[in-house]
Amino acid sequence: MAEPQQTIGVLKDYYVYELYDKRDGKTFYVGEGIGRRAFDHLNESERIQQQLLKNPMLEGRGNTAKIARIQEILSAAGSDQVGVRVIGRFDSKEEALAVETVLINWAYGIDNLTNISRGHGAKYVRQQQQASAELPGLDIDKQVAIHGTGNGYLQAIIDNHEQYHHFSQAEDIAEHLRKTYPKLVIDDPCFWESGRYVAVFIMLVPETVRMIIQLTDSGQHQHVYNLLPMSGLTQDRNCFVSYMTDHHPDLDLRNGGRYAKLPAWDPLKIKNDDLNAVSKQVRYACNWFNVDSGFQETEDRSQTA
Repeated sequence: MAEPQQTIGVLKDYYVYELYDKRDGKTFYVGEGIGRRAFDHLNESERIQQQLLKNPMLEGRGNTAKIARIQEILSAAGSDQVGVRVIGRFDSKEEALAVETVLINWAYGIDNLTNISRGHGAKYVRQQQQASAELPGLDIDKQVAIHGTGNGYLQAIIDNHEQYHHFSQAEDIAEHLRKTYPKLVIDDPCFWESGRYVAVFIMLVPETVRMIIQLTDSGQHQHVYNLLPMSGLTQDRNCFVSYMTDHHPDLDLRNGGRYAKLPAWDPLKIKNDDLNAVSKQVRYACNWFNVDSGFQETEDRSQTA
């Protein structure tokens, strides 16, 4: 074979990386990203440090455990002692996220890292302290509630949801919202209306009004939003109707008071994986009902771990 006249560099875009202390070799953060993401943390630390020099009153704001560890190393040993290494490169973001989550939970353990989150899909990854436990979703079937089964459940539609991984998408939605709105009561996903939808419920008014995120069974991977009473029982529906009539008479009650919509929700369909858009609609509902959600800015998962 003839010798090549020239070569080109080939590097997969998605990678998993670690930040470690070169003084002892210990890893203190695991992330995933593309481009220069692995090196952004040093820039973030420098930016926060400069802000503190200008305004000491900002002490503690934005100074996460990760940033504090980086700054401790910088102060004691200099920038060349903060190590960055790529652990693996992958063809897709999904592959990188999966490896990141396994490293955080099983290889290192979340308690030994400065990561805030256990990672994408962490419910299905064993943690170090669970070495001998029999876990739902890993070792045994995970039981999922199906509501509204008076006439049986819709197996064909449930099969569609499983084919399109909608339940996992609903779990991602619930996980993201719990991290973003720590004061909200957010139920685990379930099948709703005999399996017609995969649903995530969010309490807005205790024992009175719930927000529901309803994932449809189509391959378009979309969902819709509604306001619901606590159940289909007459007393719960009457409580819902009474509250909505007294406090929000501008909202139309539909189907005999069985549900209502906020103005921006009709019509509105959002992709299941657009977590920022989902978060925006939850914040919109919380503002409408004057709910203290404990809103916290979260990092965009398209750029960080």
